[in-house]
Amino acid sequence: MRYYGGARVTRATVTRADPLWIHGRGEDAGARDLRGKTVVIIGCGSVGAPVAIALAQAGVGKIILIDPDVMKWPNVGRHPLGASAVGKMKARTLADKLRTDFPHMTVEHHATDLQTILQTQPGMLRDSALIVAATGSWAAESMLDAWHEVTGRWSPVLYAWTEAHACAGQAVLICEGGSLRAGFDATGLPRLQVTAWPAGDTQRREPACGAVYQPYGPVELAFVHALAAELALDALLANRTTTTHRIWAAPHERLVRLGGQWSAEWRAVAGDSAGGQILERAWAGAVQAPAAEAFAA
Repeated sequence: MRYYGGARVTRATVTRADPLWIHGRGEDAGARDLRGKTVVIIGCGSVGAPVAIALAQAGVGKIILIDPDVMKWPNVGRHPLGASAVGKMKARTLADKLRTDFPHMTVEHHATDLQTILQTQPGMLRDSALIVAATGSWAAESMLDAWHEVTGRWSPVLYAWTEAHACAGQAVLICEGGSLRAGFDATGLPRLQVTAWPAGDTQRREPACGAVYQPYGPVELAFVHALAAELALDALLANRTTTTHRIWAAPHERLVRLGGQWSAEWRAVAGDSAGGQILERAWAGAVQAPAAEAFAA
């Protein structure tokens, strides 16, 4: 009464907003572990950006984003950054979003390519608990795999990609003793492709432009995002310390509607019930070529 006798009292609720409460209501032991982890995400496109957001929501303490590209109008339909990001660097704009949404976490961004990072800041990659590569570029990812092998496979690298029309997605976690390149041919095609397309090329070209694309949306991609994000969490929480390969296949009806079919190789692996499932299998063995030669090339 002495201090506040003439003031109006307003009832207020005290709400926790610390990281452990936000990520698990204080009961998730994994959130405590994730708080001390650093993840580097190379490629902030329609796969890398949603995976980055999912890992931030899960409670990863530090995320480093690497991407040299600018957001464009055709990206908006299947990217978590909307129209306000058009004309801006994907890495920087996604970093701004994560900093705003999760002010308790640390976010860095580098609007440059992987080769520049390997030449100028390789320690940033080596200091991370996990690297997620979702560049869509065989040249970049084979280079990363060769560098990863030469430097000793010190921590896992997760690679994720989609097949035509997002009717299948694959994610492979490369740990000690594994190699991304062992599962691809010399042209950068996976040795196991889930889908086949009898009509030929599935890509479309933009009018009056050399750019190519495939017409599919965010709903189809959501399964690939979940596949990659879950495998990333398994690696970060020490549930997976060996090379692991997971594949998601869309429902058969959607594949047929788009003019595709299951490949013979996939049928040999998955059997008659080839669609609508996630399958885990062994990844290919070590590459034959010396890693130092491949990285130098």
